[in-house]
Amino acid sequence: LGVLLASVVSIIKGKRDTEIFRRRIATDAVFKAIAVIFMALSVVLLVTLVLSITEAAPFLNLLFEAMSAFGTVGLTTGITPTLSDIGRVLIIALMYIGRLGPLTLAVAIGQRHYPPSLHYPEERVMIG
Repeated sequence: LGVLLASVVSIIKGKRDTEIFRRRIATDAVFKAIAVIFMALSVVLLVTLVLSITEAAPFLNLLFEAMSAFGTVGLTTGITPTLSDIGRVLIIALMYIGRLGPLTLAVAIGQRHYPPSLHYPEERVMIG
């Protein structure tokens, strides 16, 4: 999260590189931070949406349960005992994903065993 905030500050200041405490952060590290945040939010929101379909609890309580499970915090709103079997499995899976880390899990699942032999030309894209 700190890398993303530093990246936003650098963009606002018009700097080309992300810097923290007079050190330049590699672009790959910024991309990994973006990937981790995006994947974490996607998984938590997806599980929350499925829980909202399968469970009869308020959406904010389900979101709290999902965020707590992903962060392996141990906090609850008290609805965990009332979850269906599907809901419990989703919460357990979210605990494992949160403990392993979304990027670690994605790399393990989608890892290539051969180097790419084709590189496309780089293009500058205007954003914003």
